Amino acid sequence: MLETVVKEGHVQLKAGVIPIFKKKYIKLQGGKLYVYKSQGEETAQMVCPLTMCQAKPMNSVALNTLSTSRDERSFSLVGPKIPKQLIFKCESNAGCMDWIRCLKESGMPSKPAPSSPTPRERENSNSLSGSGIGMWRCSKCTSWNQRFSKICETCKGAGVPKTEDAAKSSLGAEDVVLEDEQLGQKEEEARQQKEEEEQLQKEQEERRQKEEKERLQRETEERLQKEKEEEERRQKEEQERQQKEEQERQQQDEERQQKEA
Repeated sequence: MLETVVKEGHVQLKAGVIPIFKKKYIKLQGGKLYVYKSQGEETAQMVCPLTMCQAKPMNSVALNTLSTSRDERSFSLVGPKIPKQLIFKCESNAGCMDWIRCLKESGMPSKPAPSSPTPRERENSNSLSGSGIGMWRCSKCTSWNQRFSKICETCKGAGVPKTEDAAKSSLGAEDVVLEDEQLGQKEEEARQQKEEEEQLQKEQEERRQKEEKERLQRETEERLQKEKEEEERRQKEEQERQQKEEQERQQQDEERQQKEA
């Protein structure tokens, strides 16, 4: 049974560091975003699982590290299962916000209801700032403590995790997923920045090679032009010399004929 299509339509898509938007047809269905070359295509060019993805409007996020331009009609889509940053440009700001809303609703995993705390946990949470998020639980007395506290406030250190990794292991599942998501996002941003820097270096090298080629071509044309002008000048001088010699020869013949007469 096919799942219901949540939303579909035409957009402009820019993928990775390539600074070109191309018209695509996208379809949101079954917790995945399908990207097609055009409407009516059966095979998608790209399928993006929306688990742990983030859709952000580009009116608050720069389009890339090489540009500070912003567009209220565009939004970005990044996530651990998306190989590169995708930027979608809609026809209007309202259409952009509607896509973001649908993506967030389709990509948000359902969360189980939190279990009720025990009286001991409730007492400890009241005596400490914050709640279970960002805190750790003592492995001996099971009381809650601030996340990176060195000692347990209840049993004064007995059975307390001593390292950051141990403290992290005592966090709730939501905290670990959130930290992994943030770490994945940072790694993705670092990878994208590296790709953009490499692309910039490549463009600079291509521009340098193009300028060098144009310089050599210009020097060759100038050299050929000078050689042509030099050859024309030499031919002109040779013609003038021959004309002068011919005139002198005719003048000598006339003088000789007059003397003979």
